[in-house]
Amino acid sequence: MITRRKTLIILSGNRQDALMPLLANHEAIVEVSSPDNLSPIWKKNKTPIIRMSALAGLPVDKTFAGDVLILNSEMFSSTFQPDVTEEFTSFCYNYSVEPGEFKIPNTANNSSDGCLFCNITHHNGLTTEEYNLRSKVVDMIIYESEHFVVVPGLGPLASGYLMIMTKPHYLSLAQIPEEWYDEYHEIEQDIEYILKKMYHKDVCFYEHGTGPNGAVGLKSIVHMHVHVMIDAPLSDMYKNMFCMHPLDNIKKLSPISYFTYKQHSDGELWVTDDPDVYLQRQVHRQVYAEEHNLAKGQFNWRKVPFDDMTLTNVWQLYLFLSSDAPISERIKERTNSFVIASAERFKK
Repeated sequence: MITRRKTLIILSGNRQDALMPLLANHEAIVEVSSPDNLSPIWKKNKTPIIRMSALAGLPVDKTFAGDVLILNSEMFSSTFQPDVTEEFTSFCYNYSVEPGEFKIPNTANNSSDGCLFCNITHHNGLTTEEYNLRSKVVDMIIYESEHFVVVPGLGPLASGYLMIMTKPHYLSLAQIPEEWYDEYHEIEQDIEYILKKMYHKDVCFYEHGTGPNGAVGLKSIVHMHVHVMIDAPLSDMYKNMFCMHPLDNIKKLSPISYFTYKQHSDGELWVTDDPDVYLQRQVHRQVYAEEHNLAKGQFNWRKVPFDDMTLTNVWQLYLFLSSDAPISERIKERTNSFVIASAERFKK
């Protein structure tokens, strides 16, 4: 859920001291000791929470800078963290506030061991054509260069949803070798050309990049992957909400985790690089889902796989790439294994 309202949560009742540490440990919630100067918290895309006892006699209906929500600590059935999180999240969602997930010790695996995307990019020891004949449709390799592959995007919300991934296990685009950037830019240009010809809409690129020492818990698969979407521009409202700013060189982000957005392969790169800014899970998908009026929760690829759309996307790409459409020799060469395998798969 994307929080657009500036809200102060006031925790009341006799269990404030017992529950506040659990509530304030949610990613998008910040405990404050005073209701003054809450703007820096809202600017970080988070929501402040304060004990009623800390208001020092101020009336609850006092006009603060934003909206006020009263949360009675007596509403919680227990102090067991999973129960508290479930009940707190339900309360927040009723008022269109995103609390974020409960912070836990890092659990993600930054290595290539067991990496879902490494299993795809390594072809399981098969040629790309053989692999594309045997793999799941969602794992087919559509485009392949020396160091990168392009595959269907997980849980495609719409037509033309793809992902660009490194073959070796890198955690972000910012961390790949400098000499690979020209090759990567060729891929962006080629994929943009294909999708523009197919759908006649602008192409956007998004990435959640993971820092070398910072796994992202349950936020993402920690293998470099750039999401490619059509008709998915990020408005100034969202850029401001996520504290984004232009960046001239993505390599500057190699030591940290970050979020980037670019409209067009030659467009300006926008970045969120402040670790204190809260970004919702699958934030670019949430924005797209809300902007295109999709049903609640459909942004989450872990819960809604959109299998039919995956098949449609692959089929449409095959039809275009196997047609007489004007495409470069480079695109033909790098998509040839996909076209040959798809012709065999789809004739059945």
